[in-house]
This record gives sequence, C-alpha cells and structure tokens, in this order.
Amino acid sequence: MTTVDSSHFENIIYFSQAAYNKKSH
Repeated sequence: MTTVDSSHFENIIYFSQAAYNKKSH
C-alpha cells in the first residue's frame, strides 16, 4: 500500500466517523 492509498483510506475513515458523529448528535 502506498502512502497515497493509506492517506486516502484514512480520509474515508475520517469522513465516515464525522458523518457518524453528526448522526449521533
């Protein structure tokens, strides 16, 4: 996995968690 791929993957997780946090509030 390249650094770009891992960074992109982390961004997906970040936005997923952000959306989840919005729903919980």
